[in-house]
Amino acid sequence: MAGSIADETEVIEGYEKITEIALKGKRALIDGNWQELGYLMNENHKIQDSLSYSGDKNNKLIKSALEGKANNFCKKLIIYAGNYSQM
Repeated sequence: MAGSIADETEVIEGYEKITEIALKGKRALIDGNWQELGYLMNENHKIQDSLSYSGDKNNKLIKSALEGKANNFCKKLIIYAGNYSQM
């Protein structure tokens, strides 16, 4: 039932969870708790992707990072962010 109240409730609950994750992520970043920050980023992505597809480019970047290709990932992220900001 696309567009139903149940769908709206799921989206609202999803973004409430994302808000909680963001607050926890801020604390993890301030504390330098990289393991927790990584976990929270993965949880955030799962929720975002379940609410609406994150896109091939975004998922490819995340997959590269998770496979340990972080250096290449960072380069692509910088390029992607630059292209995005020019849109």
